[in-house]
Amino acid sequence: MHSALTIAGSDSSGGAGIQADLKTFHAFEVFGASALTAITAQNTAGVFGVQALSGDLLSAQIRACIEDLPIGAIKTGMLANTELIQATADTLDDSAADIPLVLDPVMVATSGARLLDTEAETLLSERLLPRATLVTPNLPEAAVMTGLPIDSDPVQLAENLMQRGAQAVLVKGGHGSDAICTDWLISSEGQLSLDWPRHKGQFHGTGCAFSAAITALLARGETLQTAVSTAGQWLQQQIGRSYQPLKGDLHILPFQPLSALSQAEPDSSD
Repeated sequence: MHSALTIAGSDSSGGAGIQADLKTFHAFEVFGASALTAITAQNTAGVFGVQALSGDLLSAQIRACIEDLPIGAIKTGMLANTELIQATADTLDDSAADIPLVLDPVMVATSGARLLDTEAETLLSERLLPRATLVTPNLPEAAVMTGLPIDSDPVQLAENLMQRGAQAVLVKGGHGSDAICTDWLISSEGQLSLDWPRHKGQFHGTGCAFSAAITALLARGETLQTAVSTAGQWLQQQIGRSYQPLKGDLHILPFQPLSALSQAEPDSSD
């Protein structure tokens, strides 16, 4: 049994955060463990409350999982504040130095709102970026982490983050405006561009699901390029089968198993 650990916040609606990560791990037949950073009250209409946990409790969760389970890969999502970033970095350095880490830098919401203050953003880049096997920013997050304009060349953004210590960078193109959405994977093995059709509407939890799928595949022993490519194909199928709840404007992914999906491309119309 392959196992993976997610360190992230809870989404009460189940479409993002810890819940999305665990559903994604299950879709890839990977046993999921979790270390909770914060509790949120939210749905597709908005976020109505956030309560962060303590750094000590977060560290205890991470250690408990790593000491007892064969964790093959770890991902981080919402880390909320400097205390939790520090606790995560310290605990991973002590207990998980050799386990691949996928860093999903949850800094900027779909609405454009900043989710971390400047001090926390700096600490994230200083402590977690240098030990990341892969960092998966969207375009606004890559701009924040590099200090470069958001309309910079994605390859330039990725190379800048590698100069800051990341082993590999996946710059996601979902915030662009072209009919084709291009993700760029830059690593020591070279460049890989992945083109996807841009779907209508906005989708809840796609960043969480993408990074969790990559983490699950790394835990299964796949190479980084295979993990990113396969995870992207799976995510496209989930987006094509997403649905819209009663209240909010965002669509929710169904988190169907990879093995249950047909090879045919899903209908991308909305």
